[in-house]
Amino acid sequence: MTVRAVTPMLVVPDFDATVAFLLDCLGFEAGARMEGYAYCHRDGAAIRVLQGDAPVAGAGELIVYIDVDDVDAQFEAHRAALEALPHGCLRPPFDRDYGQREFHAIHGPTTFMVGQSIE
Repeated sequence: MTVRAVTPMLVVPDFDATVAFLLDCLGFEAGARMEGYAYCHRDGAAIRVLQGDAPVAGAGELIVYIDVDDVDAQFEAHRAALEALPHGCLRPPFDRDYGQREFHAIHGPTTFMVGQSIE
């Protein structure tokens, strides 16, 4: 058996807003989409979004790390939508001590970290 990809599944109370965030702020495309379900993909990566409430308090909290080849270009391509997020939900690109350059965007209970290795 070969593992080809790991796809996080986000259970969210505001399905449409989450899908719009993935498309508008992070540049994903919606593949399969039906009532309460969307398969959002980009460059060989994917996130599945399900409408619903977390079965246990806090269970919906999740950090999704998205590896890219140019974090600054990713940020600039979606700057307007990212900067329209509520106050405190965006941390623009910065360098980490552990050798990554990242930006962070919070949507609902999920933190999206977009980063690349600093060479």
